Amino acid sequence: MKTTYIRFVIEERDEQSNENKGLFIAMDLLHEKNALYEWEAELQKEIYQWFKDNLKVPKVQSSESGKLAKVRAISWFKSTAIEHIDRMRQYGQILEAHDFKILQLITERPGKVLYEDDHQIAAIPFGDTFA
Repeated sequence: MKTTYIRFVIEERDEQSNENKGLFIAMDLLHEKNALYEWEAELQKEIYQWFKDNLKVPKVQSSESGKLAKVRAISWFKSTAIEHIDRMRQYGQILEAHDFKILQLITERPGKVLYEDDHQIAAIPFGDTFA
């Protein structure tokens, strides 16, 4: 049985990777605009702190064969990371209240895996992987 991976993104592309931006980047955009209500800011801080305490930040980069530019790996949750996924959905609810469209991507082929732990992987997407 293949493992399923889940990624939460907004419908906005990152200029460097040309992949959809993740929810942490989207939340940074709201902070820059000072657009969160006080209760949303408190909930966001609580969720963010939970992730800091319960999820490693993979620091992986790789040059794809023949390319000079380095490409950042994209993080995906394993489908078994139930609490992590639930917290990302809470993040998504805050963003949706501010007119961000949230997409939940699901794949069995995230790309070339450069990092893995119990809850997530970080992978360089294959050419046909929508990330």
